[in-house]
Amino acid sequence: MLFIPSLKGGGAERMFVSLSNALSQENEVYLVTLDPLGAYFDNICKEVNVVIINKNRAIFSIKKLSMLVLRHKPDILLTGLMHANIVGIIVKLILFCLGHKTRLIISERNFVRPPIFGKLPLKSVVVVVVSKLLYKYADSIVCVSDVVRQSVISVLNVPESLVTTIYNPVVDERLKLHISLLDRDKSRPEKVIVAAGRLVPNKNHYLLIKAFYILSKDYDARLVILGEGELRQELEDLVVSLGISNLVQFFGFVKDPFSVFANSDLFVSTSIIEGLPGAMIQAMLCDLPIISTSCKGVAEEVLCNGKYGIIIPDNSSPDLLSSVMIKSLTSAHQFQEKKRATEFDTNNALRSYTNLFNSLI
Repeated sequence: MLFIPSLKGGGAERMFVSLSNALSQENEVYLVTLDPLGAYFDNICKEVNVVIINKNRAIFSIKKLSMLVLRHKPDILLTGLMHANIVGIIVKLILFCLGHKTRLIISERNFVRPPIFGKLPLKSVVVVVVSKLLYKYADSIVCVSDVVRQSVISVLNVPESLVTTIYNPVVDERLKLHISLLDRDKSRPEKVIVAAGRLVPNKNHYLLIKAFYILSKDYDARLVILGEGELRQELEDLVVSLGISNLVQFFGFVKDPFSVFANSDLFVSTSIIEGLPGAMIQAMLCDLPIISTSCKGVAEEVLCNGKYGIIIPDNSSPDLLSSVMIKSLTSAHQFQEKKRATEFDTNNALRSYTNLFNSLI
């Protein structure tokens, strides 16, 4: 049984659908979520039993999730995202008090920051503090990268033996075929730079937009930004103030970004913190050159310290990023991004999860 609050879009949501589909080929799988709406619902195969808990917040689903676990008695309960993880642990503890043992695996995809007042919103501080109290009661904690794993161990003070790394399943054979059949427009005169991710402070789109503004003065290019988030209006206002609104496009959330990637010339990530950058790996699968800041979780684990893309310092200036983008756009393609991307495939993740399940059952 898998539990995630929504399927509205994002790396964790995509991973839970992919994993549910893969596991359902040989197992009875229940995918539990709160909301009947979501971008990834259409991707769920018919073998997966989907259960909707009509609640607007994960914390209100404790009773119904407990009843579902008691009714179906799953071998494993797997939860995703911190709020759902907390709910999963509470459910496990309640059922334990009722004499029922539940094997619980929680998954963490975000870098966990210390709960320091003033540096994190109050709500985030409370969630991290509660997680620090509860995460130790899980049977296993799966992290999407080694940098996330280290943050869980150090910040949440859980034993190293409890925490493992399994990369998100980003690539499968159907996706490879889909990409191979995409139309690629080679006749366009301008270069296209693309970025993809939530429009939130950690992604640092300000740096990218300012760097593109400098580049656009002397170079024929467009910037395409995929994703939604709290900063969209501010970023759109910045584009207008710089006078480049005719060169920058905000596409919002795009369920299938591959046609955009296939018709772009460069993928740029300016993130400050990343768990595992699924959008970057998808772009690499389309053989796009990559420029990324040296944030943990990307430089070492995805780009292998520069083997599969260009890495710039986290505190780079717009001028530096602009010059690196121009150099990349005007130079011969020198990396093997696609080869690296194929290592983040569903089969690898499925084997790792299956081995973990078997070790707990």
